[in-house]
Amino acid sequence: MHILIVGGGNMGREIAKSLSADNEVVVIEKDPEIAEKDIEDIDGLVIRGDGTQLEILEQAGIDNTDLVLAMTNNDETNLLIGVTAKQKEKEVFARVRDPTHIGQFERMKIDKVIIPERYAAVTMVERIKDVVKDEKARILIVGGGTMCRELVNALHKFRNNIVIIEKDAAVSEKTIQETHKLVITGDGTRMWMLERAGIDHADLVAAITDNDGVNLLVDEIAREKGKKVIARARELEHKELFEKLGIENTINIETLAAQSIAEEIRKKQWNEKEKKKEKT
Repeated sequence: MHILIVGGGNMGREIAKSLSADNEVVVIEKDPEIAEKDIEDIDGLVIRGDGTQLEILEQAGIDNTDLVLAMTNNDETNLLIGVTAKQKEKEVFARVRDPTHIGQFERMKIDKVIIPERYAAVTMVERIKDVVKDEKARILIVGGGTMCRELVNALHKFRNNIVIIEKDAAVSEKTIQETHKLVITGDGTRMWMLERAGIDHADLVAAITDNDGVNLLVDEIAREKGKKVIARARELEHKELFEKLGIENTINIETLAAQSIAEEIRKKQWNEKEKKKEKT
């Protein structure tokens, strides 16, 4: 299978690494430093260039591609790549960072819309269940962005015992509207704010902001209070650091999503092979 991935950051790179052994994988990456890392890590062709440009897509072999994955960090870029690929009648998976954009992707007939935080939430829920077990456990979440909203919506059994701290007032309001939880607007690294949110009575603290330093500090405070913790690490190097410091439940959203997507693609390939066997 020929797979074209546009966007060679953490997510695109992990998907490419997972699929390159059994597929012909080509990656397009605009940033020279990221492209250099892709060349080192991926067993496949890496092209430095702008994946929104038809010339670059054609150089990468889009005309002979079976599947196009638009995995950049920009929704508008991914939509443009997806539309271009659909015009060439290709199957397209596209990453979406802002869930409010899903409708635009669906109207453009994108085959699969990927919200990494949604994939990561499934894994986080399983880890939380393993750590606290009791459905009446009290959970304090620091960071009220997309990851938080996806996690709360996936935590069906724990939803009545969740308190959220979010620094940005606009994000707080959005989280209140979408989760109907108690959201406190403030700095989750401040002890008085954590105490106001009930850290002393929490069974687990999840630090899932966009800032790895904040997440580490919050979880260190929580561990000093004897709390169980889970942390988000945006950078893979930081994930390793967190784990060395003893934070075993550390997650990287892009890696978890990439693993799930690669597995879906492998299952799809297996099913297609089985169907061909049945026909013969």
